[in-house]
Amino acid sequence: MKPFVRIALGLLIFVSPSAWAQQPVAIPGPSDLPAWSARAPEMDVETVGFLRIAVDDLPATERWLSEEMGFSPWPLGQRASGEESIMVMLSSGQSVEFFSRRPFYEQLEMKAARTVGLAFYVPSIATAMMSLAGTGVPTTEVISLHAGGEPTYPRILDLLFIRSFEFPLWNFSFAERNAAGIEKVRQDYPQYDDRKWQDHPNGVTGISEVWFGVRDLEGSERALAALALVPDEARSAPGERVYALDGMVLRLVSAEHRERGEEIARRIAGGGEGAFHLVFSSSGGAVEPGARAIPESELLLEVQ
Repeated sequence: MKPFVRIALGLLIFVSPSAWAQQPVAIPGPSDLPAWSARAPEMDVETVGFLRIAVDDLPATERWLSEEMGFSPWPLGQRASGEESIMVMLSSGQSVEFFSRRPFYEQLEMKAARTVGLAFYVPSIATAMMSLAGTGVPTTEVISLHAGGEPTYPRILDLLFIRSFEFPLWNFSFAERNAAGIEKVRQDYPQYDDRKWQDHPNGVTGISEVWFGVRDLEGSERALAALALVPDEARSAPGERVYALDGMVLRLVSAEHRERGEEIARRIAGGGEGAFHLVFSSSGGAVEPGARAIPESELLLEVQ
């Protein structure tokens, strides 16, 4: 298996801690974006499915998520590679994984925490792969995931990673959920049943907004267009491109943002580009609403 795919497999959901071996790589910084084909991609992007966040201190982050933010994290433990992670599962089908920065992301530009992966749900991973091939965006092969990393267990996800070291492309991937496989896992493999981890004291049910900070707004907008993401012009503004997805919005923002420009510039300078503010929708719970930063970091979580 190639090193790029090994790192990409860190995004796996429902996979046992020892299921995959990985190798360390240096994550690249921003660079000039290539010129892709002008052909418009032909695929549907449903919503943000899951995000992956590297943190310096995983035990402290787990305590903060539980005690300060009112989440019930799912402890996934330690992989054979030495990486540890926890998962926040949501009844919307979305999730956020927090994992130890070491051993793979020690060279990553970050301050205590940084989002390093964002996956979009699509109805057809095959259509996504063919569409991206048509626009010249390089991808891995489709990777099928089974519960516990055991091929004899039900298939739950098909993943497609972008094979690029260009920012922001290396942040993104695509996933197709296998509803029948997920349901069979829930019925026959209780150790991998995600539903028991979806009940949070803060009442959170899903992700409603993702703020994604970039230095080059126009270049990043072109990159997202190659992924079949087109901004809502009526809701966009200087320093901001708004992408309306199922049940949520993705906000691509830069230092030219009218209201948060200085803050965005500071967070990018301190924590790097990428998703820096996650807003969760809640049915009402024990935690007061408002944005709070993961301790010592520039990454905000907010419950509304």
